[in-house]
Amino acid sequence: AEVRATLLEKFPDRSESHLIDGHIRKVNGQTEAASECYRRALQLDARRTEAYFNLVDLSPPDPADPLAETLTKLLQDPSLSQGQAANVLFSLARMYDAAGWTVEAFDFYREANAAASEAQRRLGKKYIPKVIEYQAEELMAMFGREASIGQLEPLDLGIRLIFIVGLPRSGTTLAERIL
Repeated sequence: AEVRATLLEKFPDRSESHLIDGHIRKVNGQTEAASECYRRALQLDARRTEAYFNLVDLSPPDPADPLAETLTKLLQDPSLSQGQAANVLFSLARMYDAAGWTVEAFDFYREANAAASEAQRRLGKKYIPKVIEYQAEELMAMFGREASIGQLEPLDLGIRLIFIVGLPRSGTTLAERIL
């Protein structure tokens, strides 16, 4: 809270300040406050595509919402970076997916993944399976087997929990939606 207050006090007119504030609130489960932060970031910088991505992630509007048109127009901007284009495309994909328009959503996801891959390539980042496997093994070794074996005290929540775990872009969101 102190970091957020200081950031917003020193840089109230910077979209990055409100974006970071939104991220902090989103992580803390304050979805409405996070949405307001993302909207404020967009008021200050309408090209802050990360704010669009997170705003849509919190509560995907219907494809008929004016936000879809805003994103579609923004996508036509030739000065958008590949990373920015990926954010816009993922936002549109999420909107169409939430509305049940799977064909359109799939097309946006495909384009978004291509833009994200190109952005990563331009940054010199490559997907090398052996490197990812090594990093995963290092993480598992860091925490050890005993960290995952221990029994937790049962919680009487009246619901059955299912944890879906996987690497980024590996289909975990699809599995969650199917369930």
